[in-house]
Parts: sequence; structure tokens; C-alpha cells
Amino acid sequence: MEKSAELARKFRILLSDDRSLFKRPSDYAAALNVTTGYLNDVVKKITGSSVTYWIHQEFSIRSKRALYYTDMDIKEVAYLFGFNDHAYFIRLFRRLNGITPQKFRLLKRQK
Repeated sequence: MEKSAELARKFRILLSDDRSLFKRPSDYAAALNVTTGYLNDVVKKITGSSVTYWIHQEFSIRSKRALYYTDMDIKEVAYLFGFNDHAYFIRLFRRLNGITPQKFRLLKRQK
């Protein structure tokens, strides 16, 4: 159990590193020198949620922060997070948060 907990901890540290945000579980697995399946099994066992869930949570937090605290347009924010297609960024943001990035920015800045 200790080894699993340590791997989950290292994953969370890597995930919260401000210098990068990988989009795929396999990128985190490679960085941690384990297989994607093993990483996902361990993280799910320890936290109750999958690696993809945690990646999406971190993406959601960081993208909301960028939308709220900067004046970058949506395309720039998408590019900041490694999306070459800003339409995909908008779809993912809406799927995770229930509203578009534009709507999020408008609602949060009105308060």
C-alpha cells in the first residue's frame, strides 16, 4: 500500500506543477516510469477517481484562472494550454464546466 500511496502522491505533485500540464494519462505514466494502466489503477484505488478525472480537474482550475485573471482572448488561452484548435478547447471547457469559456468570464467578472 505504501508504494501505491507514494506513486499517487508523485502523480498529484507532477499534475500540480505549474510548468506543465500533460493532456494524456500516458504522459504522466511515462514521466513516472510506470504503465498507464498501473498508474490509473493506483490513482483510482487511492483517490477514488481516474487519472483522466484529475487531469480534467487541473485543466479546469487552470483555465478558469487564466480566463478570470488575464485579458487574453479565448484563442490565446487555448494556445497557452497546448490546444492548437481553440474550438476543441471550448468544447472541453464546456463539457467540464457546463458553460463556455466566454460565458464563464462574463459571469465571474460581473460579480
